[in-house]
Amino acid sequence: MYEIAKLSFNALAPTFLIIAFGYLCKRVGIITEEQQPINNKLAFRTFLPLYLFYNIYSSDVDFSSSMELTGFCLLGLILSFAIAVVFTMFYQKNPERQGVMIQALYRSNYVLLGIPIATALYPEVLGQASLISAFFVPASNTLAVIALDSLRNKQQKWHDTVLDIIKNPLIIASFLGIVFLIWGIKLPIALDNSIKKMASIATPFLLFLLGVSLNFHSLFDRDLIVCMIGRLIVIPGIMMLTASLFGWRKGDFAIVLAVFASPQPTSAFTMVQQLGGDSELACNVVVLSSVLSFFTILFWISLFMQFAVI
Repeated sequence: MYEIAKLSFNALAPTFLIIAFGYLCKRVGIITEEQQPINNKLAFRTFLPLYLFYNIYSSDVDFSSSMELTGFCLLGLILSFAIAVVFTMFYQKNPERQGVMIQALYRSNYVLLGIPIATALYPEVLGQASLISAFFVPASNTLAVIALDSLRNKQQKWHDTVLDIIKNPLIIASFLGIVFLIWGIKLPIALDNSIKKMASIATPFLLFLLGVSLNFHSLFDRDLIVCMIGRLIVIPGIMMLTASLFGWRKGDFAIVLAVFASPQPTSAFTMVQQLGGDSELACNVVVLSSVLSFFTILFWISLFMQFAVI
């Protein structure tokens, strides 16, 4: 357990240091919030799509295995989304917050934080975890577009939402990554290395922008607290209990935990900035869920270890 705690801390600490650096730069006047729209557009249309494409394209996985677990995680994602939609539509009437809260409840930072946790528990599951990310990431992004676009603009016709999904840079990048991965298409070495270097910019850049947008005055928002309970306790509890009842154990269960118990990804905030919604709430969800997930993930691991599930 000490090793898991150490890993969680080492995985999360750089995240908060970069966020703090962005906040510091705003406080001393190096960058202002007025510059955010341009920076967010740059991240959303270039670095983040390249990151998603390369993460899937470079996955070393065997499609002949783990498809059952992949299917379970995708169905769990859809179920989580449905629960989030039903709850939010009853709880929150503000359209600017509805999409943000739905995304906060169902969406997790599986790639950056979840996979390291799962492989720390069972190193041999790295291939399975990568395979799931190739399908989980585009599915999660597609649902995010639906939540932020169609639910926020209820007068929008369904074919306009489909068009928005097709045009979304994150969806396009994920689809191309899957095509390249399945067909075994390999980029020239120079282009591969260039995309890899540009993709590496995405995470620190997004975290930096998150720090610039951070507002400590709204950390005690009631909706924010509801999002934390749903994202870190309710949704993971439902999904992991279901997984245990289906018989998933050890490494397979560790992947389920990584998929559903991880905090909100930074890209969720960037998507809100671009598609519309309460960006302040989205920012605070990412930051606070990342902080609290250190404790909730340790709790879930300890709990299911007691029942010999992990």
